Amino acid sequence: MMAPPGSVWPTSWRALWAFTNRPRPFEPRAVRLACSTLLVAYCAIAVVRHDPTQPWLFLARALVCGYALAGAFRAPTFTWRGLRAYLVGLGFLLPAASWAVATASGDHLSDMQLTALVTFIPLAFMVAGADLLIVGGGLLLLHACLLVLTPPADAPLATATLLLLGSTVAGALFGLVMIVTRAGLRESTVWWQRVSERERLLREFAEVTARSLRSDAMLDGFAERMLAAFGSGRCAIVLNDNDERMRVVATAGFEPARAEAITAARFGDLLVPKVRHLIEQGEPVVRERLDGAERHAMEARWGGSIDAGSFVVLPLMIKDVAAGIVVLSAPEPRTFAEADVRLWAAMAHQIGVALANRRLFERLETALHAKSEFLNTMSHELRSPLHVIIGYSGMLLETEADQGLCDTVGRMRASALELLRLVEDSMAAARLEGSSITLRTEEFSLTDLAAEIAENVRALPEAKRSAPITWQTAPDLPTACLDRLKVKEIVQNLVSNALKFSPDGGVCVRFGRTSDAVEIAVEDRGPGIPEEARARIFEMFERLESPNGTRVPGVGLGLYIVRQLVQLMGGTIALESRPREGSRFTVHLPLTLDTAA
Repeated sequence: MMAPPGSVWPTSWRALWAFTNRPRPFEPRAVRLACSTLLVAYCAIAVVRHDPTQPWLFLARALVCGYALAGAFRAPTFTWRGLRAYLVGLGFLLPAASWAVATASGDHLSDMQLTALVTFIPLAFMVAGADLLIVGGGLLLLHACLLVLTPPADAPLATATLLLLGSTVAGALFGLVMIVTRAGLRESTVWWQRVSERERLLREFAEVTARSLRSDAMLDGFAERMLAAFGSGRCAIVLNDNDERMRVVATAGFEPARAEAITAARFGDLLVPKVRHLIEQGEPVVRERLDGAERHAMEARWGGSIDAGSFVVLPLMIKDVAAGIVVLSAPEPRTFAEADVRLWAAMAHQIGVALANRRLFERLETALHAKSEFLNTMSHELRSPLHVIIGYSGMLLETEADQGLCDTVGRMRASALELLRLVEDSMAAARLEGSSITLRTEEFSLTDLAAEIAENVRALPEAKRSAPITWQTAPDLPTACLDRLKVKEIVQNLVSNALKFSPDGGVCVRFGRTSDAVEIAVEDRGPGIPEEARARIFEMFERLESPNGTRVPGVGLGLYIVRQLVQLMGGTIALESRPREGSRFTVHLPLTLDTAA
């Protein structure tokens, strides 16, 4: 089990021994650089201190140079054991060669100092505690023997002994500190790398689950990602249906026939009682090594599809209820780090969140569908009596009745028309929200369409109460290929909205064109739209106060319908407004509707 950085350092002698002798990766280029440096240094020493009267000293130095050269060439092929053997050989070779030179030179104190230096350096670069013990102990014995056999010529024996044996002990201690420091730093680095990798896996998995709402196919990706985080083996995501039957919804690493073997079993029957109890409590179950009885029980319940030497069972919790399990199994016994189990449990939790979100999304879709059906039904039912009221009121207005009755019938007809408009807007909004609107393209003249809309707008109740509307059409308006009725609805909604909020200022409607689009602008001289309201003015049921504080007819669906229809035909709508100066809505629609899109 991997420890956090604060506890990677050994705390006992046994732990220190294991810690300093653990194989670790090394950098061959660093070994080659060190050997090359040693080669250059000894070559320089051999040349500078060359003594023609003692050629065998040159051969001793040449032996060290050859050993360094061999290390430089062989560094890329070194294994951990090969590197240790090479350093042990170097630890004995350098002091031995230095002793040979010192003996030939008369064992002066300066030679002893050089021998102490080349004793210290190899010990400082050892990579394992056992090597320090071997080389340090061997050098202590070697130096003791040589001091007795060839004592120094110009220094007390005690001084030479303290110098050589002290350098050996100091080198061994320094080497031990270096081994522990390098190993500890590497352990900490590896720990942080694994923590970062787990954090990345969990973040990516959370992003994937957050985007998955609609299909069972999403669970196949979950199973594959879970197995990738687990390593080799198998993964099964099993859900508990309402009748407590298990349903395998996704697998990874299984053969299809074995995945289908988990059938017709109740949720509790697939798990031994102890495991089932933990799962129901929301606790993961970890078995690093199954005994014979437990393995037989699990395989019997799973129809032989587990085939596990070790496994991890993770609960899928939805509202504190175990709605299923994730089974991760390996064919051989394995040791599972606690941090890894926490990662898998967090991933299983994300799957539970995704399942809960999907269920909520499905319920929301059902509710929205029911709402749309209700709106459509009620709207259709309301339209028939409204048309009857409007028809009869129109007939009464054509008769020679007294003025009071005509005024009453006129107000009744205006209210019925307003209600009919609300009903039709509600139906349009329901169809847009349910994505059930179909575009019907046809070629038509934009000039003729503008004239037709102008005639229709005159019949609007708000048009009769407001200042006249100015219509401007460019002389070069082309023929468009769009949904003619939808374009009419867009312009009429914009004009109706402008009339409601500018009863005294008038409205101007312009039809123009750009290089590849038709431009329709509706401008009023009303109070304008506050800046804080512009971002939400196109939302459903959003309404603004009228200029004089009176109630404005409508429920806030007109601009929502306009924006949805414009986007449906691949166009754009923009709003410009200044306080007390009015507002301008500009619609750009393509001249030809791309039906393939």
